[in-house]
Amino acid sequence: MLKILNKKLLIIQPILTSYRKKLFDDLSDKFTKVDIYSIQNSGNGFKGNIQGKFSSINTPLIGNRNKIYYQKGIIFSIIRNRPTAIFLTADFRAVHYFLILLIAKILHIPIFSHGQGLYDKPNPSLIHRILFKTTIWLSSSYICYTKSVYQTLIDIGIKEDKLSIMDNTIVNEFPVKIESKQDIKNKLLYIGRLREGCNLELLFNAMKILEEDDIKLTLNIVGDGEKRVELEKYTKELNLDINFLGAIYDDELISNLSKECKIGIYPGDAGLSIVHYMSLSLVPIVHSNLTKHMGPEPSYIKDNENGLMFIGDDENSLASVIKKALIEKELSKTLSKNAFNTYESLLSPTMAEKLMNTMTPYINKGIL
Repeated sequence: MLKILNKKLLIIQPILTSYRKKLFDDLSDKFTKVDIYSIQNSGNGFKGNIQGKFSSINTPLIGNRNKIYYQKGIIFSIIRNRPTAIFLTADFRAVHYFLILLIAKILHIPIFSHGQGLYDKPNPSLIHRILFKTTIWLSSSYICYTKSVYQTLIDIGIKEDKLSIMDNTIVNEFPVKIESKQDIKNKLLYIGRLREGCNLELLFNAMKILEEDDIKLTLNIVGDGEKRVELEKYTKELNLDINFLGAIYDDELISNLSKECKIGIYPGDAGLSIVHYMSLSLVPIVHSNLTKHMGPEPSYIKDNENGLMFIGDDENSLASVIKKALIEKELSKTLSKNAFNTYESLLSPTMAEKLMNTMTPYINKGIL
């Protein structure tokens, strides 16, 4: 697709992360200029600066991102520069989100809200229903993370023509097909931050249960965080074969590590790690309470089709599911292949192509 000449796209993010770089670089190929406003210019795990084809502007934070906050300087920039379109995170804690919606409406600037909908609110309150209906009405389109997010908004009466889907995914430059894997032993892989909610203790207990069935497991942990010291102490007490590898930002190295693993597991509340597992032809395992996860991405998993699910916070259920993936080899092979196929399907069309399909009609008309 050729560039939309003399068109400027303004992107507003709380944090600019490296897994979004591909999307923003692709969008920069479509527009004359792309400016990204973010509180913090960060990589995976909040490491380093992200450089791309776009312009990155750090905005001062007023308030607390976990409560109520404001990104300073954006409103003035919109009024002064009049971007052709605005793509921003739909965060109800962000005061500037509501102000931008109103200003964009007044200035007739197409605005595209990007969010997770009501995936974590199976019984949304009246206030949440009103907030979503109002902000989506003010938006040109609400861009849903997943099909499951789309459905949560349809369920509260949002019209289909106000919604679109841009599957939230990552681009792994070093994907692993099942044919590339080595002689796979009883090895598991965890990728993610070592934080409250990762629930690795549950996995350690499940591994101990499996030892009683003479199933000895090795777990490689890629990631770091505030719970690392506590978790390392806990594993020593249990005498388990666990390798804390720390934060690794080299995707090729992670891919090579995964070649001797069969399962990618997230015992707590997961997000994009699931897509990473799929790109590595691992059998992804998560708990089945989809509304409790960190994001809607675990909805990509269909139990016994492209992954496995266990009962949340149940170490016996987790142990049983791990055993199933190890013992039932044909099932495991099918799950691995289907997981990788799911990953590939998420990339076609690309995130940028999906977003451009939504934005282009509004940009061409120049109306909301």
